[in-house]
Amino acid sequence: MTTPSIEERLARLEGSYEQINLRLGRLEEEMSALRSEIISLRSDVSALGSDLRSEMNSLGSDLRSEMSSTRSELNARIDRYMLAIMGMIMASVVATILARLL
Repeated sequence: MTTPSIEERLARLEGSYEQINLRLGRLEEEMSALRSEIISLRSDVSALGSDLRSEMNSLGSDLRSEMSSTRSELNARIDRYMLAIMGMIMASVVATILARLL
């Protein structure tokens, strides 16, 4: 087996360096593309988070409004029932008093 000459060895090393250089160039391009995608995704996620926050605030306001409306309706019904019960009690008391007087 013969030992390659210095010129052959240098030529092989130069070829290897060119391959490494090409691969590093492609790697840099891919890293740059990946970085751009990550920035784009970060922006998209931020926008989605903002939209979600706005939607949740809106739903919270709607829920508070509905609860307030329901509370008002319940209070009005309770007031009507209380008046009806008080009226029945008063009628019963008056009837009892009249029955004892007559």
